[in-house]
Amino acid sequence: MQADQVAREYARAIVDLAMPEYESVRDIFSSTISLMHSSKAFLNFLSHPQIPQQEKITLLQKIFEGKIPSLIVRVLQDLFSNNAISILPLIKEKMREYYNQVKNIQDAKLISAEPLTDKQKSALISSLSKFCDCSINILFETDQSLIGGFRLKIGDKVIDSSIRAQLQNIKEMLMCSVKAY
Repeated sequence: MQADQVAREYARAIVDLAMPEYESVRDIFSSTISLMHSSKAFLNFLSHPQIPQQEKITLLQKIFEGKIPSLIVRVLQDLFSNNAISILPLIKEKMREYYNQVKNIQDAKLISAEPLTDKQKSALISSLSKFCDCSINILFETDQSLIGGFRLKIGDKVIDSSIRAQLQNIKEMLMCSVKAY
C-alpha cells in the first residue's frame, strides 16, 4: 500500500474511534508528533535499524502510557511495528481532511490587501457558510502586493478580485491586441 492510502486508513480509524472527543485527541496527537520531532536524539533512536522494534515500542509505552490516550499509544506501536512511523505527519493531515468531510467543514483561505476587521471576518464567514451550505474554516492573510481587493480559495476554486489580477488581465488583453496588429 502507498503511504497516502495507509495514512488515510489510520486517519479514518483514529477519527472514528475518537469522535466524541476528537478535538482533544487531535491536539494530543499533534503535540505528540511535535514532541517526537523536536528531539533529534529521540528520532535517531527510533529510526536506528540496529535497535529492535520491541525496544522502541517498550520505550514509547514507558514515555507515553497514561499520559496520552491509549488510542494514540496503540497507533504509535502499530506504526513502529510496521516501520511506518515516518507517515505520522501525513496521518495528521488526513485526519483533518476526513474530520472536515464527516463534519461538512470546508477549508478556505482569504488573502486581502488590507487586514479585515472582526466584523468583516464574521460577515464573510457567515456568507460563505450559507453559500457553501457548510461550516467554513477560514485562514485570513494579508498581502499588500494585491494592491486592493482579495483572493479567496475554497477547496480547488479560486476567486481573484484583486487589483493586481485585474491589472494583469488588462495587460494581457493589451498584449493580445498589439499582437493582432
